[in-house]
Amino acid sequence: MESSTGVFETILFPALGVIVTVTVVVWFYQLTKLFNYLKLNHPDAYKEMGEPAIFTNNTPSNNVAFLKFLLGCKHKELGDNHLEQWCKFLARFLYVYVVLFLGLFVYLIGGGANAS
Repeated sequence: MESSTGVFETILFPALGVIVTVTVVVWFYQLTKLFNYLKLNHPDAYKEMGEPAIFTNNTPSNNVAFLKFLLGCKHKELGDNHLEQWCKFLARFLYVYVVLFLGLFVYLIGGGANAS
């Protein structure tokens, strides 16, 4: 019978790696859609964030401004129910991703099952 560590290494760890990779792709897709939505429907808020983009205008100051917008609930001030629900989803999605990523990171740094 396989130990629980063996099951984690052979099944759960690779599956978790795939899940984290898929969440990155979904995150980039959702951000691209969100930035386009903001550019079209809330251009002032979009400009206030520094007109962020996934790759071309991705600066630390834009990232901080976006996270303040998303996690600081600045989106609620715009009175757009669709945007509010979308940002609420993205905030939760980000929290789940961070937990998954940190779990993988801690496992890898800790040496995984090779640690005695």
